[in-house]
Amino acid sequence: MGRRCGGIEYQVKVIAQADSLGDVLTAGINPAHYKKLRAIDATSFLGVVADARNTIADPVKDLEAGGRLLRRFYGYLIFRASNEAILFGKLPDDQQLAVIAFFEQAGGKMFVSHFVKVLIRMICDGAKDDANDFYDMLQLLLLADTNLLFVTDDRPFFQYYVGAEHHRIVRWQRFKDS
Repeated sequence: MGRRCGGIEYQVKVIAQADSLGDVLTAGINPAHYKKLRAIDATSFLGVVADARNTIADPVKDLEAGGRLLRRFYGYLIFRASNEAILFGKLPDDQQLAVIAFFEQAGGKMFVSHFVKVLIRMICDGAKDDANDFYDMLQLLLLADTNLLFVTDDRPFFQYYVGAEHHRIVRWQRFKDS
């Protein structure tokens, strides 16, 4: 029957290689956990967006409110990644500054740029809330690894540029043709 549940790496591998839900269940992985996590992420992210709509008139100009919102979002990312064990506000100052500094590097700048773009679209343009924007932003954080590219045909990712070291986004067709 093989290894049961295992670590995250094992679970990701099983899910990526599964041909059916049965393959995932046979490996001892409960998809309900991921559905629950997705629902929690959606609620949290859309809560941040709702707060932004209530406190920010213009995401580009209202820097103080935007900074508070971004700090709250960083806090959520730390809380989520630590399995709800670590609160950003309870970290020592040097660790809080290290988190903030991370978002000034590759991946982090793309994350922040995309987050601002999402806020502009939702606040200024009145676009519909989309919890999937959260997962798009999380993928951008992976660009901290200089060996990775983000391959997509989603137009919003090509609408901003923060520098060559950050913008390792390639169109799917170009990637496929290379």
